[in-house]
Amino acid sequence: MNMTRWLMLAAAGLLSATWAQADSAHYVINLEGWDDPQEFTFIPNPILPPPDEISPCLPVGDICGDASVRLNTGGGSTPEDGEFTFNSDQVDANGNIFFENTGPLIGSVEITVDLNTDELNDDFECSGGNIFQNCGFVLTDPPSGETLDIYYYNPFTPGGGIPSAVPEPSQWIMLTLAFVGVIVARALKTHRAGTLKSVR
Repeated sequence: MNMTRWLMLAAAGLLSATWAQADSAHYVINLEGWDDPQEFTFIPNPILPPPDEISPCLPVGDICGDASVRLNTGGGSTPEDGEFTFNSDQVDANGNIFFENTGPLIGSVEITVDLNTDELNDDFECSGGNIFQNCGFVLTDPPSGETLDIYYYNPFTPGGGIPSAVPEPSQWIMLTLAFVGVIVARALKTHRAGTLKSVR
């Protein structure tokens, strides 16, 4: 296989990897059983780690409650970079809200919500889907009312989580070099073919 074909294959591979990363930057938040409207805050890569021994069920038990917050891959049209808020009245018919991560890699997530009075004795459930292996709840009691903190952590892929849709500078450099290499190899091949014709 000549140099031009190798360079073309390398460029195609790099481009495919970049597209695959951009596609996996899409994620969905699924809400079920919450008051409408209710505001949530999404905090990527929280500074404080999740507390030890938290459970995906609140109260802790084998059977979780109806109000749930689930993260999963897929969907994705609303670009978000950093901390943002979303509301329970934004969900579609299946309880989903779709997002795309345009910021840095998200290795852990904290979602906070202030509970309404009628929710104080409710049971809750969370799931990290196929992104995070663990999730759990922490209930705090600030002066204004009870706040529920939901942590998602321990990605299935080491160093993983929710990747950025924006290629890193090193990826752009590699793509540019691959395409420049293809152009140079093509130009050399054309030049050689022209030289051979003129010699004959």
